[in-house]
Amino acid sequence: MKWEGEQLLTMFEPETFDLTFARNALDHSYEPIRVIRNMIGLVKTGASSF
Repeated sequence: MKWEGEQLLTMFEPETFDLTFARNALDHSYEPIRVIRNMIGLVKTGASSF
């Protein structure tokens, strides 16, 4: 299954996860800043992003 970080917010509801992280992935994305923003958008308020 192929998932693009740029599309994360279309695949999951905002504030769904307690934690997000990217390992050896951002350098393969088309828009790394957008991926980071999407990851932050998926994290519940008060949780952590790495």
